Amino acid sequence: MEIKNQVQRQALPAIVNNPSEPTKTQGYARLWTDSLRQCEEQADIDPVVAAAIETRKSLKLTQTRFARCLDISPRTLAEWEQGKRKPSGAARTLLVWVVANPEHLKIASRSLRR
Repeated sequence: MEIKNQVQRQALPAIVNNPSEPTKTQGYARLWTDSLRQCEEQADIDPVVAAAIETRKSLKLTQTRFARCLDISPRTLAEWEQGKRKPSGAARTLLVWVVANPEHLKIASRSLRR
């Protein structure tokens, strides 16, 4: 939180007051604020969903392909991963199973038509 406050006090006014002339400090400020925003968004993600994201990425599956393997809407999966929605009890149980058994998901992915 201290870093966020420091960035807001020092660098953000420089960006707002002089956006056409970015400096190195302003560039860092933008990186910091983007990173902080991403961290805040990820804080709202269900831990089971976070583990499923890691599993999906480790299997090198897109959101669409992962969703097809689970027989759910890609939009629903995207909303879970963005923290906009939380999975229902049954869906959450499915994600727990996927995290515990990624090899089965990999097999399912191969069996899907491209």
